[in-house]
Amino acid sequence: MMSFDFMRLFFAGFEITVAAILYFGLSSSAHLDKLSRWVWLLVGYLIGLVSAIVGIGGGTLTTPFLTYNKVNIKNAIATSAAVGLPIAIAGVFGFIIAGWHLENTSGLGFIDTQALLSIVTMSVIFTPLGAKVSHQIDGKKLKKFFALFLAVLGVLVLSF
Repeated sequence: MMSFDFMRLFFAGFEITVAAILYFGLSSSAHLDKLSRWVWLLVGYLIGLVSAIVGIGGGTLTTPFLTYNKVNIKNAIATSAAVGLPIAIAGVFGFIIAGWHLENTSGLGFIDTQALLSIVTMSVIFTPLGAKVSHQIDGKKLKKFFALFLAVLGVLVLSF
C-alpha cells in the first residue's frame, strides 16, 4: 500500500510540474490527430489510475495533456469536464465496493455522504457560471490562471 506521504509528494510534484509546463507554454511537437491509438489507451489508463489514487476527477491531468498536445485551452477544459464524468463514476463505484465491508460508514463505503451532497449541490449550481466565465477570458490568460491554480494546489498539498 502506498503511504500518504508518497501520494502527497507525488501529487504535489506532478501539479507543480504541470503548472510550470502550462505557464511557460511548453508543448509537444506532435498533434493529437497524429497520436496512435496505443498512446490514447495508455494516457487513458494513466489518467484513470492516477485520478482514482489521488481522488481527482481527471481534469487536472487531462487538461494539461491536451494543451501540451496543442489543443486550445478552452476546448481542453471542456473536454476534461466530459472526461471527468466517467472517471468519477468509475471511481465512485470502486470506492463504494472497496469500503463496503467497513462499519460506521454511511453505507457508501469510503464515500462521505455529507461531503458528497454538500459539494455536489453547490458544484451543480455554480459549474455553469464557471463554464461561462472561462469562455469570456482570453485563452492565454486562462491558461496562465489554470497554471497558477495548479501550482497553488501543489503547494497546499505539500503543506498538509
